[in-house]
Amino acid sequence: MCINEKYRIRHKILDALQSKLSQFDEKEKVTEEQIELSLEEISQYSKVPTDKIQKNTDFLSQIGEINSHWIKGKLKFVIVKNGTISYYDKKHIREGRKEFWNNTYDIVKTISAVILVGIAIITFIINIIDTRQNKKDINDIKSELLQIKGNK
Repeated sequence: MCINEKYRIRHKILDALQSKLSQFDEKEKVTEEQIELSLEEISQYSKVPTDKIQKNTDFLSQIGEINSHWIKGKLKFVIVKNGTISYYDKKHIREGRKEFWNNTYDIVKTISAVILVGIAIITFIINIIDTRQNKKDINDIKSELLQIKGNK
């Protein structure tokens, strides 16, 4: 299925951050520094260019699924609870599928409308031709009737 790239990238970012967090599942004391990843680390883990990661991390930060902050001149990211829930629910993959099907439906709807208009035009033209032929046939029959009446 053709899921828009931005949705796959968002899921991959959450995957990278969740994988880092999952390494510390059994630990009692975990600091944010232990579970954060830089843009380059996320890019390396997800095999997505850093510019695409950056565009999508801004969105994920805005909707509250990840947090970001600067440390020693590097931007670092950490997943938050909403991000973990979105990751396991595959929220962004579902949204991508939904957008794909909505776009497909819109295309099919437009094509259907065009086809229906085409059928209506063709039917209209056929009806005009049939009507003209019927009028001609009626006139021919009238002429024949008049000739038959005239011969009697």
